[in-house]
Amino acid sequence: ERLITLCKIIKDNGIKLKINTCITSLNNNEDINELLDTIKPDRVKVLRAFCHGDTEKYNITDNEWDIVKSKYNNAIFEDNDYMKTSYIIVDSTGNLSKNNLHITNNSLLLKNVKECLDYISHSKEEKQ
Repeated sequence: ERLITLCKIIKDNGIKLKINTCITSLNNNEDINELLDTIKPDRVKVLRAFCHGDTEKYNITDNEWDIVKSKYNNAIFEDNDYMKTSYIIVDSTGNLSKNNLHITNNSLLLKNVKECLDYISHSKEEKQ
């Protein structure tokens, strides 16, 4: 109820409501269509979780992803391949990944953002 009230306040004040949800093996069987019908967001984006290392067990299969996509009309879907090349990803240890390049000694916990981004750029150039 609190979420629905907050969404109504947002929309009543002329603010566009955009909902992003990230799908993992923990929530891929859930269906939020009733909530979406109630809050009527301006945009819904469904992202497939990109987990690796200790969290890899939370990834979903291609078949499970297809089932998720079949549940939601008018949503934007972003798969792992798209996200790997479109976002800078920070893992649970602060390491950055971009364009399929994951560097384990590039942690935001040890360096500032500029240093980490510069390191990714240089590492990418070396791989080409």
